[in-house]
Amino acid sequence: MTEEEWLTCISPGRMLWVVRDDVSDRRFRLFGCACCRAVWSLLSHSPSRAAIEIAERVEDGEAGREELRAAFLTVDGLFDPDGEPNLQSQLACAVCDETPNVVWLEWAFKQLLERHNGTAGSRQRVK
Repeated sequence: MTEEEWLTCISPGRMLWVVRDDVSDRRFRLFGCACCRAVWSLLSHSPSRAAIEIAERVEDGEAGREELRAAFLTVDGLFDPDGEPNLQSQLACAVCDETPNVVWLEWAFKQLLERHNGTAGSRQRVK
C-alpha cells in the first residue's frame, strides 16, 4: 500500500492487514479506539461510548483488564429495536475483546457507515 493509498483508505481492516506483523495488541486496540473516535458523532449509545473509553484507559494503564472484561460484557449481544445488531455496541465489543478483533471492527465500522449513509445492503463504496 502506498502512502497515498494509506491516507485515503476507508477500510480499517485493510490498513491493519498492511501493518499486522508489526503491531502489538495495544496498538491494535488503540487503532480501533481511534476508528471509533472518528465516528464518535454517530455513537449515541452511552454504554458503547463508555466501553470504548475504558479500552483507551486500559491501554494507557489507567484501568485494569477486569474493567475491560466488564465493559465487553455490558455491550456484548445488544440489538436495536428493529432486531438488527446494535452496531455501536459491536464496535465497542471489537475494541474491548480480550484480543482486539480486527475483522469484527471492520465489519461493524463498515455497517455503521453504510447505515448512516443510507447504503446498507448495497455494494456502493462508503465515502
